[in-house]
Amino acid sequence: MSDWDQDGLVRYKRKFATEEKTITFMRHDVNRPSGLHEREIPPLLNELTNLFTDPTVPDAITEQAGNALYRLFV
Repeated sequence: MSDWDQDGLVRYKRKFATEEKTITFMRHDVNRPSGLHEREIPPLLNELTNLFTDPTVPDAITEQAGNALYRLFV
């Protein structure tokens, strides 16, 4: 991983890399007051995780749910 402003390091790594990708990060400022929606997200994610990882849920359903939710986390 290299920042775009590290030209020398990026050039060096390109000599060995087979594939170059952009990595995206999400940051959460713990000092920023959270809104109502932000407080609701962790319990909702826990509930969804519990639902979709339940052994009785077919893999096809878990895959569909993952595909539908993936856009929210990219």
